[in-house]
Amino acid sequence: AKYSWAPENDSDNIASSIIFTINNLGASRQNTGDGLLLEIIHDGWINEQKRMKQENIWKLALKSLKSFLEDGTVLPWWEKHGDDSAQRQIKIQELKQIIDGFKKHKKTKKIIWQKIWKLCSALYNQGKWFWDEGGESFNFQCNNKNIMKVTENKIHLFWKNVVGPSVFYIRNIKERFSVEQDIEFPVTEEETIIDIAHLQVELFISLLEDLMADL
Repeated sequence: AKYSWAPENDSDNIASSIIFTINNLGASRQNTGDGLLLEIIHDGWINEQKRMKQENIWKLALKSLKSFLEDGTVLPWWEKHGDDSAQRQIKIQELKQIIDGFKKHKKTKKIIWQKIWKLCSALYNQGKWFWDEGGESFNFQCNNKNIMKVTENKIHLFWKNVVGPSVFYIRNIKERFSVEQDIEFPVTEEETIIDIAHLQVELFISLLEDLMADL
């Protein structure tokens, strides 16, 4: 069976396709055989971040289905499909291991993962780091607010969670960032994406510490 699907209020406004295939592995009324194999293909994404988020939801849903079929236990996965559904808090040792893994990727230059480690270790005692087990990123939270997401090459700063609604305050932060970093501070409705290669990480840490002091 094939279906078209798009989440409500999706800015991409492009439907993806879901294909369900059930393969009989010898099951019948008299014999369970090797059971049934359910194959799900969800394709047609143009936004990788949204694709990974949906992949995490599928993993939770299939885990719930498996639990129900095995012993009738229902896992309410739909209550856990928010931004932190597939995340777990990580300690400094695990954080170092993840960043060390970046070294193996040819696309990640040494200077970048050095900056990432400096950022993560400097902020470790000021909040909590969470690893996105279904993706390739980890998030930093302070006072239960999602501050930023770090990937191999980018930082996604959720600036509205930090600076609040004050237009004056936002303007001051934009000006400070632009002067200290000598790069544009692009502001969107939800986040600002920063190229780590161009980041003056010590100044960025100082800026974050000042922002978090007001949370």
